[in-house]
Amino acid sequence: MQKLSIMSEEENMATKKLIEVALPLEKINAEAEKEKQIRHGHPSNLHQYWARRPFTTARAVIWASLVDDPSSHPDRFPSEEEQANERLRLFRILEDLVEWENSNNSDVIQAAVDEILKSTDGLPPALLDPFAGGGAIPYEAQKLGLESYAHDLNPVAVMINKAMIEIPALFSGKRPVNPDAQSLFATSSSGLQGMASDVQYYAEWIKNQAYQKVGHLYPMIDVPKKLGGGKSAVISWLWARTVKCPNPGCGCEVPLAKTFDISTKKGNLHSVGIDYDGNTPVFSVSQGKAKISGTVSRSGGVCLKCGALLDFPYIRTEASNGRMGTRLMAIAGEAPKGRIYVSPNSEHIMAAQVNRPDEYPDGAMAYNPRNFNTPNYGIDHFADLYTNRQLITLTTFASLVKEAQEKAEQDAIKAGMDNDHISLEDGGTGAKAYSQAIGVHLAFILDKMTCLHSNITMWKPLAQCPLSFFGRQAIPMSWDFAEANKKGSTNFFLNWSDFEKYEFELPSIEKQKMLADLLWSIIDVKYSYKKLYTKSNELIQSRFIEMFGAFPDNPKGWECCTIRDIVKEVRYGSSRPAVEGGQYPYLRMNNITYEGTLDLSEIKYIDVPEKELEKCTVR
Repeated sequence: MQKLSIMSEEENMATKKLIEVALPLEKINAEAEKEKQIRHGHPSNLHQYWARRPFTTARAVIWASLVDDPSSHPDRFPSEEEQANERLRLFRILEDLVEWENSNNSDVIQAAVDEILKSTDGLPPALLDPFAGGGAIPYEAQKLGLESYAHDLNPVAVMINKAMIEIPALFSGKRPVNPDAQSLFATSSSGLQGMASDVQYYAEWIKNQAYQKVGHLYPMIDVPKKLGGGKSAVISWLWARTVKCPNPGCGCEVPLAKTFDISTKKGNLHSVGIDYDGNTPVFSVSQGKAKISGTVSRSGGVCLKCGALLDFPYIRTEASNGRMGTRLMAIAGEAPKGRIYVSPNSEHIMAAQVNRPDEYPDGAMAYNPRNFNTPNYGIDHFADLYTNRQLITLTTFASLVKEAQEKAEQDAIKAGMDNDHISLEDGGTGAKAYSQAIGVHLAFILDKMTCLHSNITMWKPLAQCPLSFFGRQAIPMSWDFAEANKKGSTNFFLNWSDFEKYEFELPSIEKQKMLADLLWSIIDVKYSYKKLYTKSNELIQSRFIEMFGAFPDNPKGWECCTIRDIVKEVRYGSSRPAVEGGQYPYLRMNNITYEGTLDLSEIKYIDVPEKELEKCTVR
């Protein structure tokens, strides 16, 4: 049983934590802002959840709430100067800790944990987050060595926390069980390398199996000779919904699209043009911007053939009565020279005309017009959010997750894990529980696919890629949508069937291990140099305080003056603009007051080339 450190109320009030006195907020804010830009390898990407909190901020708050401020220990730091030096040292630890690149740096984390243990007499408190949500707080608490408890009313949040915190901890240090990795991890693996290797292996296995089953539903496109020729995998099929024109004298099929620009990237502008074959729209792709902006806006739609207006009550009526269709506008693919766009053809139109699978998950959507817009247009069941082809593919992937879990259990038994038949729910850590752990993370991958592969997924012309529709607490209506390609392709140029029998040279296991050891050594050297740099910087700052005293107390009694007393002329040192996450603090004209003093309440940062650094440095 864990012992608790009991303090009297007087003792507790007398002990100030670092967070109560001072924090390096500028560094914490900069790292939190930088973290928002991370798209790969971030825990929150496991599943998008409401009110995401920066993990670096949670890490800083937890640590600073447990570590004592030096002023709480006058016996060890009797003077303000000594307290300032010690606080500066703690700041350096915290500044290293909040850097995202140090999230798995054992030296940095251990230094932070040591300070927590020092401030809690080796008995850190447990942390309980009663509304854990996306799990940033319990995740970071666990990383800092605390006993962490997470709770939430939403079962999705509970599963996120289990997948991030509880389940991986059960299998930390385990070597992978998949056949391909057995020889590389002959004895053990550090951290979650083994489990990560297995998740990747069985995800690849699912992808390859899925390609064999549904690959025929995803034909390739011909790349024009001027762009390299050959075949290319499709990125997305771009569709538009259609309704009949309300004008009795017209009656044509009206495509509803917010824009006909499909690529607005400089140097690769492409758009869709529309002609009519009788009452049927015919789409063609050409270079340049679209001649018309779109056919639907906040006020309703418009018929391109006769100019008749389509108000939303009419569109809702047509859609709710099953009279809303879809037309393929364009196809986006990838070529050696970048994104390409081609006009639709009969092969790709026919490939999408398939029946729904025999079995698929479904349920009625809640009637909530404020946040759920699609039921107003006849899309009132969850299965309606997907094309028939998407339903076939998603259900195929779902069935393969179950097969991959069964395969993982058999591989785990062969690898020597206990065949105890005890599930995760019952507290198991053997082959069955491990395969379920793999299955949970594979299911989260499928979960991401359902958000990206639907018939309300929008296409981003500037980024030239589909955008997940689940970006906020709502399900919006999308008139034109991108049906992304999700067949089992390793990349856009190569399918598994193209290279499954290809032979290439592979170093021996001994050589691979030697290369791995060399790479780890390089990383160790890198972190050692960084640690040395930090220590050297601390020494320089300590020597400065020792020689001149801590600002602004001026304990050494140095003569003080204003800038105007010693500066004749002030010029701009650099015309480079301030940037987020810049390397050097930038002293601007705005930081100099009319009284001749420095106002450092708002410091900007810039990036300066080494050759300009000397002339821009204030000494």
